[in-house]
Amino acid sequence: MREAGHNVNGDSGAENASSAGGIVDADGVVVIRLDARSGGVDKVRRAVAKLLAGGRWESFGDDACLVLSELTTNALLHGDAPIEVRVRAGGAALRVEVRDGSRVLPVRPPAGGDALTGRGMVLVAAASSRWGVDPLPTGKVVWAEFRPTDTSGEDDVQVTDGGVAVRGLTGIRGVRQQTRPVSGAPSSSPGHVVRLGDVPTDLLLAAKNHVDGLVREFTLAASGAASGASVAVPERLAELLTIVTTRFAGPRMAIKRQALGAAAAGHPRTPLELVLPSSAAADAEQYLAALEEIEGYARAARLLTVESPPQHVAFRRWYIGSLVAQLRAAEHTAGQNTGLGPAATRSFEQYLLDTLDVVVVAQRTAERSARLQRVTAALAQATTPEQVAMAVVSQGAAVLGASGGVLLVPQDAGRLAVTGSIGYGDSMIAALRSERMTDRLPAMAALRTGEPVWLESRRERDLRFPALAELEPTAESMCVLPLFAGERTLGALRFTFDHPRLFDEDERAFVEALAAQTGLALERARLFAVERAARERTTLFAAATDLFTSTLETPRILEHLVGLLVPWHAARTAAVLV
Repeated sequence: MREAGHNVNGDSGAENASSAGGIVDADGVVVIRLDARSGGVDKVRRAVAKLLAGGRWESFGDDACLVLSELTTNALLHGDAPIEVRVRAGGAALRVEVRDGSRVLPVRPPAGGDALTGRGMVLVAAASSRWGVDPLPTGKVVWAEFRPTDTSGEDDVQVTDGGVAVRGLTGIRGVRQQTRPVSGAPSSSPGHVVRLGDVPTDLLLAAKNHVDGLVREFTLAASGAASGASVAVPERLAELLTIVTTRFAGPRMAIKRQALGAAAAGHPRTPLELVLPSSAAADAEQYLAALEEIEGYARAARLLTVESPPQHVAFRRWYIGSLVAQLRAAEHTAGQNTGLGPAATRSFEQYLLDTLDVVVVAQRTAERSARLQRVTAALAQATTPEQVAMAVVSQGAAVLGASGGVLLVPQDAGRLAVTGSIGYGDSMIAALRSERMTDRLPAMAALRTGEPVWLESRRERDLRFPALAELEPTAESMCVLPLFAGERTLGALRFTFDHPRLFDEDERAFVEALAAQTGLALERARLFAVERAARERTTLFAAATDLFTSTLETPRILEHLVGLLVPWHAARTAAVLV
């Protein structure tokens, strides 16, 4: 190989290529070797423009520069070293090639897609007369040709162990559906057939394109950081994305090729079948775990802003989980020499239905917890029984949608005290205060038995508590729960509804939790009152002690003592009356 002083174009273009870093091999092909540093694409464009200037291929110069820009960018972003650009200007066609050390083949997205990657191959197909991909033992070569007139026949699709090598006038115009599983590993690796079933083609492409976009964003960020144009990439994020880009790459690309084939053929669903070695199970798990952790960076907008949509997350969890299960089952079966076929797997739709069940239950739990948290937060601010009562009946009625609520506390002589209420008129409050422990009414029943009372309809109300029809005619359903502090019954919490209300297991659990929090709040208020009374007594005794030691005059002592005791007793009497 020699410096590009040789005139391969019949003019001084080769000398210009040499000035841009190109060399000419023994066959007269201009070769430009690149590293991962920035500026490689500009270097290739300058060399090719100078090489073709003034020669027979000058009219194709712009198209050749465009194509090589895309192919070189793909190699720098997604390929592995060594990267080599070749330009062959002799013969009936101008041929450009980009070689790199990665066996992952480029794909072209379907028309109208929203992929962030692969669009460059659309430009390559449009600008060139033919293009293709040839796997190499240590990588691949992506090439394009430019001819004065198109003389090629129809597109030809060749399936290889390493992927799909595509040749044709405009690239992948119509990739045929594969009739056999596509391998996600080199042919030398023993493999198991994995059948995942069919999935919507649009979802499959969107999910794969999303991951490609994530990898692209990271790669650009890493390149910018290496050149000093952007901030450094977090070390852990770099480790995760290295896993995503290197582990499980073959199967991912095999799945994407199947999706592209289905899209090109107009098939709305893509049957996913792969031939994979057992080792792919561990790679798949690491790949999924890395993507799950990357989501945290995406949500926090730490360099990655492409958080996965929920349907993409569900899809990858399904197919990775199913793939791993089948591979491990196949490996176990092979070890036992049973001769059984691959393990069955849930369809994607069944997985979604099962996931929906889990999500609905979790959502109900979260909603119930949020409602209880709102009431608990209000109760935490209450320091007296009256404050507790108003907090729980107002907040509880709001979250339950009750028409009325009241907190009742037993008093001497078997009567009830109303410490707080909402939605009840004066006559109803008076009726509640006049209830006796022997009355056949819901609150008294809950206090006597220590068990909740649930009334879900007017018929059930009239059957169990006939007196309610006259006492509270608008009530159609009701719940009454006793309040406890240890073994002591503190009172009852009563909510009324002016419509039929079904209290399912979750709703009953919520109301019982609400009653438990109310009982704790009442006990806490009682302890606050005890503490306040103790502080007041201590203050009174301290003041009286100071008085007794300050004088020996009996009239003066009595005068000051009355001045201390009367306000203290008056305050306590007022508190009891309230």
